[in-house]
Amino acid sequence: MTLAVNQRQALFAAAYDRQGNLIPSAKFTFWTSDTLIVRVMRDGTVVGVGPGLAKVEARVQRRRASMAVLITGGRTDSVAVPAGSVLTLDPSAAALLPGETVQLRAEAIVQDGSPVAPGRVSWKSLAGGVATVDSAGVVVGVGPGRTIIQAAASGLMATAPVTVEPTAFALTPTQVSLSPNQVDTLHAVVPSQGNREIRGGVQWSSSDTAVVQVGPSGIVTARGPGQANVLAAGFSQSHRTEVKVHRLPQALVVTPPAGAVHLAVNGTRQVSAVAEAADSTPIPEAHLDWAVGDTAIIGYDLAARTLTGKAAGTTTLTARLAGFDPVVWNVEVTPGLVSLDRRRLALKVGERRTLKARVTDEAGTETGSATGFQWRSDRPEAVR
Repeated sequence: MTLAVNQRQALFAAAYDRQGNLIPSAKFTFWTSDTLIVRVMRDGTVVGVGPGLAKVEARVQRRRASMAVLITGGRTDSVAVPAGSVLTLDPSAAALLPGETVQLRAEAIVQDGSPVAPGRVSWKSLAGGVATVDSAGVVVGVGPGRTIIQAAASGLMATAPVTVEPTAFALTPTQVSLSPNQVDTLHAVVPSQGNREIRGGVQWSSSDTAVVQVGPSGIVTARGPGQANVLAAGFSQSHRTEVKVHRLPQALVVTPPAGAVHLAVNGTRQVSAVAEAADSTPIPEAHLDWAVGDTAIIGYDLAARTLTGKAAGTTTLTARLAGFDPVVWNVEVTPGLVSLDRRRLALKVGERRTLKARVTDEAGTETGSATGFQWRSDRPEAVR
């Protein structure tokens, strides 16, 4: 890639598993070999700073991809930013654990709100015993307290308050249930600091890699049935999450079959979906996602596996299990159930008789007049 000084270009990075499936939860960090030539924003945007050649890397877990970036044009050590510009820092404030790091990025914003590269930035911490900052804007928490990080460039200045607090972090979620080869992400968060996520400094390990494996960023991959603990250690503490890997579902058994379901207002219907193994035994640990199309029309009680009609109308109930097509029930809720005055009728050829329809509740009590119905025969060649 070739850029001019102050020119910007966004990079796109994607991570895939061994089967070639995209890992949407992958979180990339970006690195440059020389910040005096190229700067890389948190979102992967490359900014030309000064002439020269530098390498830019996108990193996730132990994998990385790199590209060379050539910057052409004049040096930016004394960039003349437009009048009225302000220098901003991202993030504008930070809370850290002792030993934790955060990358601050400086950017000049002109009056119309568009960003420009500010040139060479000098950094300073007002309390080195609390946090330090290097020439690239990397802040390191040292000890308890508060400090201010100053950034100066092209005659502009910006500050960011930094708080360092020795406190406990936690893992979320605390329990995980997965199918073999399924992927999930664990997060280390600091509850006393608004549940912010810790981006680095945590070492991840698994108590049984035959059951579950974990990468350096907390991405867990289920390998085989069983139970294991994923341990996160760092900042003089450790925490664990229990991971259960259930048997691989081979079938999804649903009742009633997918399709149309008719229900009266306030009426109920049992609707269930059960994952089964190859030996037809249920797998209760298999997680199914249930979704109601319109909660004003129907409700679904997962514990009781009960569908309830709330108001007249049509909507859907959907059950999803990883590795299977979604199961969809088209639910029609009516003010009552429709029944006929006769269950069977015998006719001679050419004979006519009248059937009467009525609207009843779940108990069979008539609740309204049967008007406005459309009648049809499933064999019009025999009966019309």
